[in-house]
Amino acid sequence: MRDNIILSMFIKNMEANSDIVYEYINRVIVAVINAILSYKIFFSFLPIDYVYFVIAIISVISFFFYKPLSIIFLAIYIIESAVVFKTLYNITLLPLIQGYSIEYLIELLVALIFIFIIPLFSILKYSSIGGVITSSSILLSIYNPFFLLFLPFGIAEKNSRITVNILSVLPLLILIVPSILSYNTTSYILHNYSLWVSIILALAAGILFGISQLYSLIGSIPLSIFLYLNGQALEIITLTGLLTIILNIIPSIVSLIKANFYIKKELVDTRKRIIENLDELKGVLEKIKLVIKDTNDIELTPLIQKYNKFFADISSNLENISDMKTLQNLELELNAKRLELERSINDYLFDQISRYNEIVDEIKNYGIVLDKIEPLSEAIKINDEGVIKIRKLLSRVNVNVQILYKYIESIYNSLELLLGKKYNNEITDIRFNIEMSIKYFNRLLNKENLETCKTCTELMLKFLQLSNSLNLNANQELLKNIIKLSDEKPAIFVVKSKEFLEQGLKTASIVLAKVKEEYEYIKNEIPSLSRYKEFDLINLLEKEINDSTKPICKRIETLSSSFQVIQDLSSIIAHKSEIADVINLINDNYDLILQKVIEEGCIKLSELGIALDYGKFIDLVLQEKGTNLRVVNDSICYMR
Repeated sequence: MRDNIILSMFIKNMEANSDIVYEYINRVIVAVINAILSYKIFFSFLPIDYVYFVIAIISVISFFFYKPLSIIFLAIYIIESAVVFKTLYNITLLPLIQGYSIEYLIELLVALIFIFIIPLFSILKYSSIGGVITSSSILLSIYNPFFLLFLPFGIAEKNSRITVNILSVLPLLILIVPSILSYNTTSYILHNYSLWVSIILALAAGILFGISQLYSLIGSIPLSIFLYLNGQALEIITLTGLLTIILNIIPSIVSLIKANFYIKKELVDTRKRIIENLDELKGVLEKIKLVIKDTNDIELTPLIQKYNKFFADISSNLENISDMKTLQNLELELNAKRLELERSINDYLFDQISRYNEIVDEIKNYGIVLDKIEPLSEAIKINDEGVIKIRKLLSRVNVNVQILYKYIESIYNSLELLLGKKYNNEITDIRFNIEMSIKYFNRLLNKENLETCKTCTELMLKFLQLSNSLNLNANQELLKNIIKLSDEKPAIFVVKSKEFLEQGLKTASIVLAKVKEEYEYIKNEIPSLSRYKEFDLINLLEKEINDSTKPICKRIETLSSSFQVIQDLSSIIAHKSEIADVINLINDNYDLILQKVIEEGCIKLSELGIALDYGKFIDLVLQEKGTNLRVVNDSICYMR
């Protein structure tokens, strides 16, 4: 369809596409005609050798300045014929010179108009030398009828204005002037049908030759009839007709050649355009594949593979296609696929941004804040600039997802240390499936885990408060941080709990070591205290809370079960003087106490001036002495 349109376009504008051909033909014809005319002009005045030299010069100059020289030499030739030979064409001027006839003068002027004035007007008004060539060929045909073969070059050229073609054929009417002169009567002119037919045929030929269609070739028919009616030889008519057809068809031939060339060029250009488009698309897809690799965006891979295969198939089949229509359809399909690819990638990116932003909103509830990504303000094109935008967008998503993944890793690592729960086999890399992050948060930060962590922090808080109350140099900053934990959201709560509770265990270890050291010192001063069994628990407790193979909360739970022991030992350390006094009192008055107990069965501690709190230390002294005396409630009694 498109080929037909192109061909039609060239055929309908034949003149525009063949002007250059006609111009060079006209240059050559004018050069030849001027050479012949100059020979006729100078032959009588110059030696033959000079004549040939002049002819050569005139021919060359006429080729380059064909328009002005064509009319100049026509004028010179007409003047020379009139002055020297007393003729105009084959019309003698003697009757006009020897006498006076108004009718003869009019007919002579008519002949002059046809042979010179009309060609002059045509060249001045329309810059056309068709009339000059027509006149020259008619004038030269006097010497040789075959010079009429120049006639087609004057009348058969297509022109954008039919007026020019009509003016070009009007000099033909000089051929019928002798007939008019032979029958010099108005009646003859009016009733001579062949005369009017000749005029009509000449005008018809001019009109037909000027039509910008292939059927303008039929203009050779009225021309041939005209020549026949005006006594031209059959061979001249035949050759003239053939030449007019050839010259008139030049625009069509040129147009067909150009159309064929254009179609071939269009075929090559279309194939080249498709190849360039394919190379660009395949290059862009390769760059997108690198982006996918760098950003771990494996969901985009199937889409890229699909279009990569499609473009590869087109490339492999392209060289085998020689039909323009098929190529055009292929180009349309390729452009459609390009748009489809752009749309698919933009849809994917829009979905990715939407999913990412939704997840960012959801994880805020867990205390994790990530930057949202603004939706695309305009569609991304599939080109190098588009690849840069895709990389920038996916890289930003990837960086934030990496941060999210580190949060999840930190949470399940924290829970493993806090509670001893292992999630390694359950947690996969969310960079390959961002939606899994919400599932993991729900699994990791479930109610049970959070309650256990909360209980754990509360126990540590109690320990720190106890240490603080016992003046055991508790970490005040840590105490404040643990108090603030209750305000944190789940994810931050778990991660910070692990951090602060580890610090708490280190603090507990320091506190226990201090208690142990001070108690050891007191034992040296008060040997009876070495029998105090709670001291042995401190060693076990210290070993337990420093055992990193056990969960943090398990160690804190053990620590919490020994709060009373720590408190008791701290109390002993704080009241070592009072305890020493009580023990000395018992040792110094043991015999009296024993005698009274034997007599009375029991003796109240208050009677000895001893507070009930020191009863357990009195018991240590009594055990050390190996007697049957023991502290029972608020008294020292004899145990049988």
